[in-house]
Amino acid sequence: MMKKLLLVLGLIFINASCAFAYSYPRWSTFPINIYIEPNKNAPVVERAFRHWQTNAGSVLKFFYKKSGPFAKNAQIKVYFTEKLSNDSYYDISIGDLYGPITPRYFHQITVTVRTKEPNGKAISSNKLYAISLNAVGSAMGVRCLKSSGNVMSCDTDYTPTRVTKTDITALNRVYRIYRTSKPRSLQQEL
Repeated sequence: MMKKLLLVLGLIFINASCAFAYSYPRWSTFPINIYIEPNKNAPVVERAFRHWQTNAGSVLKFFYKKSGPFAKNAQIKVYFTEKLSNDSYYDISIGDLYGPITPRYFHQITVTVRTKEPNGKAISSNKLYAISLNAVGSAMGVRCLKSSGNVMSCDTDYTPTRVTKTDITALNRVYRIYRTSKPRSLQQEL
């Protein structure tokens, strides 16, 4: 009796985990339009987007616009501030999501990147780049990773400045779920 109960609980846990993975938002189409607020730190953030795109193979594509009016329609908007109210190094505000209950898709995201340390000193270019890499990964729907040394590590100290194979595997997992969740006949057409 106990074995049957454990088996049932295990199946419930596995199904709940799968449903949770399918429910995490992601982008439905690429390229994603990016607007980065004109700022001396803008090139650092744009370099982080380009680094993800280069290392992700064909998974990610970004299109950049530098004009202010474009910000109104960009899917990802990046702004800068000297500090955030929650003392984090960046904040992501998710606009409306669309799509069926699972999977949900991002419609628009605003990323606000902090440019000063809590003591008021400017964040170094290397640390700002590491922060930006983590923010871009989060904006793509990648959750934090338990292993250390990755851009997307949960316990990040914002020192990794290169996307690792583990980071790319986590990204591919997000978008593989999207591709494999389509009906079989639709998969064959693609």
